[in-house]
Amino acid sequence: MTRLAYLFSAVLALALGSHAASADPDSGLRRMKREAAEVFKALANDSDNDLLAEAKTCEFSLNWLDSPVDADIVRRHLNIKLSLPGARLAPPNSADLPDYAESIDPERRHKDSFCSESQAADYYMKQWLATENTDPAAPETPKPALLVTPAGYSFPLFNADFDRALLVAYRATRSLTVDERANVAPSVSGFVAVVFAKSKGKWRVDAAEPLDVVRVAQVPTPPRRPAGPKPTIATQAMALPTAP
Repeated sequence: MTRLAYLFSAVLALALGSHAASADPDSGLRRMKREAAEVFKALANDSDNDLLAEAKTCEFSLNWLDSPVDADIVRRHLNIKLSLPGARLAPPNSADLPDYAESIDPERRHKDSFCSESQAADYYMKQWLATENTDPAAPETPKPALLVTPAGYSFPLFNADFDRALLVAYRATRSLTVDERANVAPSVSGFVAVVFAKSKGKWRVDAAEPLDVVRVAQVPTPPRRPAGPKPTIATQAMALPTAP
């Protein structure tokens, strides 16, 4: 068992409390799924932190963001103390989690915003091919890079009383191109811990805290343009990083 898996198991046991011995072993996870649905309803009512409200086509993948949270943030916002040096708390294994798109968009108002990597690659390829050359008078001039803004959420973490929760929201700005001569801008990724509080049975956004610093990572070199078939754009647009 990995350190992160061990830490999650310990927190899950804490959440189950004194009923752990007699309760269904999956009851804690079911409770987390139920509360997570209510957390995302609260997020949808918070315009400052709802990345889905104005999401464009293919901005979200089909997978939860993998984002362990530092011990200090977990302690301050969830009152969970991690004793191991450098420890981070991670959500449950993705195989145990509910469907990503259905969880954060249960009414499917933004279904076009969720795409697999291949769907996103096809969509961005069409968008890039539709852009005009920098200099229409010079056909050999490389097309400008396509600016995309992928986003994502992690599954929420909860305290033992299920009245505090925390998730990570991710937003990146990336420039994509399949022309070897075009300048490829760095990828700028921002991670924010969104904290929730529950009062009288209702969840609300309580705080938002940037995680570490905005990270800048160089986008991989795009493939060379082949002479025959149309090129395929790199799928790094939808590659979800791990939070710093």
